[in-house]
Amino acid sequence: MKKTTLLLIAIFSLQLAYAQQHPEVKRTWHWYFGDGAGLDFSSGEAEVDTNGQLHTDEGCAAISDTNGNLLFYTSGSTVWNRNHQIMQNGTGLYGDWSAQQNSIIIPKPQNDNIYYIFTNDSWHYNINENKGVHYSIIDMSLDGGLGGIVEKNNFLMRPSHESLAAVHHANCEDVWVLCHKLGEEKFYAYLVTKNGVDTVPVISEIGNSVDLPVGAGIIKFSPNGRKVTSWNFWDWYNTGIVDTVELYDFDRNAGILFNRIAFSPDTVCLGFIFSPDNTKLYISGGGTTPNIKIYQYDLNTTNIENSKQLVYVSNYTVFYGDGQYSPIDSIIYFARAYTDTLAIIHNPNASGIACDFEDIGITLNGRNIQSFFPNFIVSFFNTDTVEYNCHNVTIAEVIRNQKFEVYPNPLYEQATINTFCKEITSYNLFDTKGKQLIKDEDYKLKRQYDSYLFTNKKLTGGIYILTGLFADKDQFNIKIVIN
Repeated sequence: MKKTTLLLIAIFSLQLAYAQQHPEVKRTWHWYFGDGAGLDFSSGEAEVDTNGQLHTDEGCAAISDTNGNLLFYTSGSTVWNRNHQIMQNGTGLYGDWSAQQNSIIIPKPQNDNIYYIFTNDSWHYNINENKGVHYSIIDMSLDGGLGGIVEKNNFLMRPSHESLAAVHHANCEDVWVLCHKLGEEKFYAYLVTKNGVDTVPVISEIGNSVDLPVGAGIIKFSPNGRKVTSWNFWDWYNTGIVDTVELYDFDRNAGILFNRIAFSPDTVCLGFIFSPDNTKLYISGGGTTPNIKIYQYDLNTTNIENSKQLVYVSNYTVFYGDGQYSPIDSIIYFARAYTDTLAIIHNPNASGIACDFEDIGITLNGRNIQSFFPNFIVSFFNTDTVEYNCHNVTIAEVIRNQKFEVYPNPLYEQATINTFCKEITSYNLFDTKGKQLIKDEDYKLKRQYDSYLFTNKKLTGGIYILTGLFADKDQFNIKIVIN
């Protein structure tokens, strides 16, 4: 008989190569956007929220605390607190209402009270009117915990395109904020650390946007931070020049873009987003109305442009604008511009039409999306710990997150895991090298009343990690030692 011992013990700085959500994904649980529209994910489902006071045509941002409680949100020029009131000193920011990515909120590393709002101006026909990129500082200890702006519109760079995106540094703590110089082939990457905003940028002189008649559109990182896309708006309807999308590699340590690839998905590019597993790129194309299209590109192929697959064609004139990840599951929302409905890609990691694009997936109770969702640090949605190893399970986290007990201990072949009536909805077993083990062949986890029975079938001596999600979306980790 094989002797096994199942121990629930602390795991100190063990890097796990399995997919789980970023530990701060709850910061994205509250969305306010468009014409008074909103979504609340705190119940474990996407629920429409019409309490928001934000009314904007394009860019916006929001942030919650690490427990998923709303802190504040912004239109780029005005900031509202969690009570949906204008925050103390919360007006007059330089984020333009018509800029596609006019704002993004960055929590200060190692400080629960300080937040930075980066803002961006829109493209102007008179370049001298462009205010550029600035940042303001919010202290959440002010106004009885509702927060207040203590520094406003600190200058960083001008003039700017309407591009503003952020991703975690490779150290998993600091954050890169990326923008683009108007009229020059220069991406500017600013690093936010525990010491504040480093105002000396890392500049990548790369791209093809100097002669744009209007200006570059949005930029987006892949969730794991290894890729960046940008959109060059050539104003096809007036010029006849097809928009181009540029794809880059990104060095998360140095903040540098490299290996540019350019391709043209359609007449006009309206929006794009990477798949959650970082292997696909979705682009909505303007086409010739009413035939608006959604394309998928395979990023693992050698010729990305030739991998283009059409996954949806609309039968009417509704533009699919911004895309954003759900923080509670693997779906992607697409904005059905200037309507009160959102499209959904249900299986965005799947190839081709298997991604399951649904045109009208959710309604917003009469509140229009306009064209853009809140802008977040994209690595909040990351699940790729193989490429972006930020999910360390520490002693403190294990103690804080104990949600079960294991007995007997030691045991022979089987152990009971008492979850105190909490349902396990998904689970996997990994060895310490990150190899996922097969349930049927190697082990079983079977529910018995209010607990689960773990049965070892073929596992040899060693250390294993049982990980998964409860029905309330809480995560668990159990260390299994087999002698």
